[in-house]
Amino acid sequence: MEGYAKISQFMGEHPESALVVRFSDINLQNILYLQAEIYGLLQDLRFIERENQKSSSDEVKQFPLDWYTLANTLDDGKTNKQWATVQRLRPLLKEYSMRLFLLVY
Repeated sequence: MEGYAKISQFMGEHPESALVVRFSDINLQNILYLQAEIYGLLQDLRFIERENQKSSSDEVKQFPLDWYTLANTLDDGKTNKQWATVQRLRPLLKEYSMRLFLLVY
């Protein structure tokens, strides 16, 4: 073995000798970007929720109380913007939480 393979094997056998860069600054920058993106989508979601409460549709007015209706109702025959925004938020929240956890531990 040579190069990285040899070094990684040595570090694996002697974990106390392992030296790796954490890239803390760029990891934190990425977390801040995720935070800003999540916050922007959260603002969008809150706006959509307020608009939906003004809707003439009884189904749309049920969104805050009934997940099934929220997830399965088309808004005026188009994509349900509230549910679509929640769906966009989910992977970002998961990544954000994971990165925060990894940064702390």
